[in-house]
Amino acid sequence: MANEPARPSLGDAVAVDAALFTVVALWASTFTLFKIAWHDIDPVAFTGIRFAAMVVFSLALLALSRNRVRPRGSDIPLLVASGLTGYFLYQMGFVLGLERTSALASAILISTHPIFSVLFNRVLRRERPTANEAAGMAVAFLGVAVFLRFWSAFGAARPGDLLSLGAAAAFGAYGVINQPLARRYPSRS
Repeated sequence: MANEPARPSLGDAVAVDAALFTVVALWASTFTLFKIAWHDIDPVAFTGIRFAAMVVFSLALLALSRNRVRPRGSDIPLLVASGLTGYFLYQMGFVLGLERTSALASAILISTHPIFSVLFNRVLRRERPTANEAAGMAVAFLGVAVFLRFWSAFGAARPGDLLSLGAAAAFGAYGVINQPLARRYPSRS
């Protein structure tokens, strides 16, 4: 059977699992570590420094890249929308939301971005969610509503909650906007 894909070795599978665990651990710790960092630096300045470092890194990587794919002119509006939703709106909503609410509330609210992805996919692509997607969205929405109701019962609901939810919506839109771009442009050049 020459056409069968090679099975990954146990070492490869463990390495992939370890890498995925590392990504999840880093993402989960972001909420708490950022709150700690913001005791000494303004959240917007902190984000500005992060983005300035990434611009320098990206430009260096781009300069070293030999096989660059130039974007089509018709994709420029999608690329701008992708940058605005995934980098500006998401990051500002995340940073300002986290500054104004707890790390727990922000983490839970931002994790609702798949709900927004399905909703934006429905609106922008006119794709109907499957029965399982609709049920999952209903359960997720109910869970967030219960969390927010429980949270506010203790007087803990804050303006940052709405900003965090807005960040989730921006990230959901970012994923939908990038679907056609991901099909046209390789992730590695």
